[in-house]
Amino acid sequence: DVQDSKKYYYKAVKWATDNKIVNGYENGNFGPNDNIQRQQLAVILNKYAKYKGKDVSKTDDLKGFTDSNKISSYAVSQMKWAVGAGVISGNDNKQTGERTLNPKGEATRAEVAAMMEKYCKNVGR
Repeated sequence: DVQDSKKYYYKAVKWATDNKIVNGYENGNFGPNDNIQRQQLAVILNKYAKYKGKDVSKTDDLKGFTDSNKISSYAVSQMKWAVGAGVISGNDNKQTGERTLNPKGEATRAEVAAMMEKYCKNVGR
């Protein structure tokens, strides 16, 4: 689904694939028009950090998040890194007192911007 070199995303997906930052879905597609999940963005930012030679050793055990068991197996270590590095902080429900990550939730533009800003601030460019 990323074959047309005239599409706006073609060069970016090719670069990210060539540098092992993205590899698409299991079926071989990339879904360039799909919304991104919070866990997917954490994986991409973690792989980008590694590509840039950043320290990705700081992690969190995620015990404070009631939905940490909903993280897909491919994204667990990257979500631990994202929380430990302060790239994602989760959501506090003031009524129930629960903290959640909403790993499979679609990231809003605001959440993407916040995660990228925190990445730049806490991890580096």
